[in-house]
Amino acid sequence: MPIGRMSSPLVTGEEMSSWLDPIEADAERVRLSAGIRPEVAVPDLEAAFGALGLTVATRPLGRGRPEAVYTGHGVALLNPSGLPARTRFVAAHLLAHHLYGDEPHVEREVERDLERPGCDDRQRRASGFAARFLVGREALWARAPARITAEAVLRLAAEFQVGYEVMLRRLRDTGLIEPEGWSEMDDVRVRWPTSSGHNGVGRHARPPHPGR
Repeated sequence: MPIGRMSSPLVTGEEMSSWLDPIEADAERVRLSAGIRPEVAVPDLEAAFGALGLTVATRPLGRGRPEAVYTGHGVALLNPSGLPARTRFVAAHLLAHHLYGDEPHVEREVERDLERPGCDDRQRRASGFAARFLVGREALWARAPARITAEAVLRLAAEFQVGYEVMLRRLRDTGLIEPEGWSEMDDVRVRWPTSSGHNGVGRHARPPHPGR
């Protein structure tokens, strides 16, 4: 693996915001190590896994089953039965566990880890990393419009191939949405069609662009 194992501290209670700062730096460093330019909106996850020493096997298990199993030792099992954007997030989440040297475990609803009460700290760290790895700060700054509306969040989510909630959180984290503008967007949700049959991990996982 071209980079060493990372050792960012774990989140505890009210320290979450400051704790996420080194995760941003970790994600940017890993993107560069994997050959992903800062301005790239959609990282090729298969190529990144190969560069970073992680083998991810995919096996459809059906909806309602675990999203993934992290086995340790550079190997993980991914269930591609969900929405493509969610599958990409779970895959990036597995990459974080690999790089941080976390223990083997089963994954469920990882997109909710940053907001779920009582969530394991390592899960929060992995999901924080996944959001930052998939939505690079420079790439987001280059594409965000001057005025962020709910429609703009949907379009950015489609362009970066992530879920609405993931994009909304990244816009908040990077200061592109002011606190007074959060409430009007919190109730908007999007579900990408899954008719393409693609597992969402490779380079051709783009969902339709809302509003186009």
